[in-house]
Amino acid sequence: VNLTHTENPAGSLIYNETMKSCGDMRVGEICNWTFKVTVPAATPPGVIDTFIISTWKNPDITIDQASNKTSITVSSNPVIEIEPKSLNQTTPHDLTTYIGNFTVKSAGNDEIRDVEISTVGGNLFTDCPECILTIIPTSYGVLAAGKNFTSNAEISIPAGQAPGNYWTKIRASTSNAGFDELLLNLTI
Repeated sequence: VNLTHTENPAGSLIYNETMKSCGDMRVGEICNWTFKVTVPAATPPGVIDTFIISTWKNPDITIDQASNKTSITVSSNPVIEIEPKSLNQTTPHDLTTYIGNFTVKSAGNDEIRDVEISTVGGNLFTDCPECILTIIPTSYGVLAAGKNFTSNAEISIPAGQAPGNYWTKIRASTSNAGFDELLLNLTI
């Protein structure tokens, strides 16, 4: 008696063992198989059916088989990530300076929706109210799992702005996957 795995869709699961041999079995004997099934990262949401197929040779030399099915439901898990986790730049006053770029990624197994880039907190806009931070683009509709987009950031510092350290957080928010942030540090 041999036990094997298969699944639908084919190749969608990973098993720590691919086969178990139970040898010759007598009437009433039981063969147990404990194994680990892994659903790979980024597997799209849906149902995967996994089957255990038992194949044996009868005493009359005929081959027979039976199977059982287990259904695995893969839940939607949209995840947003923003990289890098910080941008640091030194800029003079009375100039527009390119700060850098950052990437927003759909890092889960499902799409993220309605991505909006904004700023949150810090002293940049309270202590430098005439500073103008420009981010392009600041929105993205639907970002499929595994996909990303890059935004560029620049800042205009007015003439006469006091030197110092200024900061804010750049936040990428979604309607279905929460948000992620990066820290923007500026030295004027």
